[in-house]
Amino acid sequence: MLDGSGMNNKMDWKNRLLDWRNNYALPLWTTTGVDGATGMCWEGLDHSGRPLASVERRLRVQARQVYCFSRSTQKAHQELAQNIFRKIMSNCFENVTGYMASALTPTGEPKHFVHDLYDLAFVFLAAASLLKANIKVEAELALLERALNRLEADAGWHESILRTTPRRQNPHMHLFEAMIGLYQVTGSNRFLNFAEQCLELFSNYFLQSNGEVFEFFNTDFVAYTPPKQSVEPGHAMEWIFLLDVYESVTNKRAGIPLELIFSRASETALTSGLLPDTVSPLKTTSRLWPQLEFLKASIVLEKRGAALPKSHTPTSLLEKIWKHYFEGPVRGGWYDKVTEEGNLLSTTMPASSLYHIFCAFDCFIESQ
Repeated sequence: MLDGSGMNNKMDWKNRLLDWRNNYALPLWTTTGVDGATGMCWEGLDHSGRPLASVERRLRVQARQVYCFSRSTQKAHQELAQNIFRKIMSNCFENVTGYMASALTPTGEPKHFVHDLYDLAFVFLAAASLLKANIKVEAELALLERALNRLEADAGWHESILRTTPRRQNPHMHLFEAMIGLYQVTGSNRFLNFAEQCLELFSNYFLQSNGEVFEFFNTDFVAYTPPKQSVEPGHAMEWIFLLDVYESVTNKRAGIPLELIFSRASETALTSGLLPDTVSPLKTTSRLWPQLEFLKASIVLEKRGAALPKSHTPTSLLEKIWKHYFEGPVRGGWYDKVTEEGNLLSTTMPASSLYHIFCAFDCFIESQ
């Protein structure tokens, strides 16, 4: 794997990330990461770069890979993204009920037709990314909007067609992300309206007065109490980035105290300088994706002129991320989880992480 030592300035890091993204990650995940028999993506690879061929494939992973591949400048990658998206739309909705599958079997057959909001949010995000690549998906968008309407609740949307509890902030966060993306590329106020419904939920229910973001709620969005409640600092950091995107795209103020959220989440960092997976209850393991959201939030705060501790600046965070997660044996791959001491725990590279990586690396690249 490429060594991150000796990277002394932001331009060095920008070039390194571009090289990793374009010359290693995209070639790996658009070839080895795709099942040639079905044209759909594997759930992940092992640390030797071999597909996890016996593992069930989540639909959200397929949609996330569409997002990543469509961001490539190579036509072949964009065509692959389009093909995967078309397969989702043509094969993953049940004929009788119209409900969307949440997974594929190891051999690629759709299953679990529960019409999950989280999965649907990522299919919307995939559609937005294709539109940004000038690929037409208007007919599919109309179908997706009808699918979303089936989950409409008095506030927000139900978790699935089963209307299970707890209700979660996470699907609404990703729906917020997708709708901002669709508004940005289409200019349609209906997508802005969807986004602002999610923003209202964040302001009224998800965000707490101390800057924490709660995860779980009952049917009426009353927050669960411990031990049923959970706090994940990675999601708080993710909201900071998305709220900044919202303000940039709409030229509106969200009215959310981003520095308070950042301060509260960053103070949970472990002795390694990495964020824990959860702080309530405390898990001292550190997956890759929360660190990437930490990086994105740091870029936002730096852009806004916040005084960041040196350990929380984008370059410092990127150095830690590279050291712990990207100095492995497979070019274009990564490690997924480490202990507080930095010891490796994971044995696989979840394909779902590529979305976090691309978004964070592109955020850093575009900030230079």
